[in-house]
Amino acid sequence: MIDDSPKHINTLSEFIPVICYDARYNKMCDGKNILRCYSWYDIYDKILVIKQSQNK
Repeated sequence: MIDDSPKHINTLSEFIPVICYDARYNKMCDGKNILRCYSWYDIYDKILVIKQSQNK
C-alpha cells in the first residue's frame, strides 16, 4: 500500500507493509511496517525490498 494519510498509514501498517510518501503532515508516522519514501523512484525501490523480504 502506498499512502500519505496518517490515519490510513497507522491503521494499515498493523496488518501490511505501507509505503509512506513523505509529507509535512505525516512526519509522526513511524513503525515496523512503515517504509518512508521521498520520490516515485524511491517507491519502486521500496516495493523491491518488500518483494524480496516476502520471498525469503
